[in-house]
This record gives sequence, structure tokens and C-alpha cells, in this order.
Amino acid sequence: MILIQLSYGRAFRCAPDSFLTILGSDHYMAAEALIDYKRKDGKVVALPCVTMIERNAAGEATSVRIFIDTAPIFQTEIK
Repeated sequence: MILIQLSYGRAFRCAPDSFLTILGSDHYMAAEALIDYKRKDGKVVALPCVTMIERNAAGEATSVRIFIDTAPIFQTEIK
């Protein structure tokens, strides 16, 4: 479980839910997932996430980029 504290005071708890797609080669990998975020009001919101990793010849990560669409967290009506 990860607690994310945003600069304006709201906190969200999150846990990885499921990986949808994982693609990669020796030096590049991308993983698509849905992340469940539990808001302070108790509602759970699924957010789309993509992680991209670049690795060197030794297999060590040289770059990790994580992209998350956080817009659903702030919707007043959760479907």
C-alpha cells in the first residue's frame, strides 16, 4: 500500500490492481495497468497507468517513467 500526499493536502491510498499488457525487449519494457486508489471519502477509483523502463546492457534500469491519469480521482460522481 502506498500513501500519496498531494501538495494541496489531499491524500490517497493506492495498491496495484492488475497489469493489462506487458511489452518489452532486452533494453525496453512497457507495462499497462489499472491502479485502485482509495480516496479519503472511502470511494475506490481505478486509474489507468503506464510504466516505461529502459535498461542498459547489464540489465540495470537507466530510466523509469510512470504515467497516471489522475483525473478520475477528482470526479464528484464515481461510476
